[in-house]
Amino acid sequence: TMVFEDLLGDRTAIRFSDWRRNAKLPADTFRFTPPPGADVIGDAPTAEAYPLKN
Repeated sequence: TMVFEDLLGDRTAIRFSDWRRNAKLPADTFRFTPPPGADVIGDAPTAEAYPLKN
């Protein structure tokens, strides 16, 4: 489960299913280019990653 908490204290929990550890993904899987004319608000804060527990 991944939990996000915003500045107002609202929480969003996402539960993953059928996930695979160290799955091979194409290099462009996580590439995003905003479409022309899109407003880019700002940079996202740095994410913290923690190793999975066995």
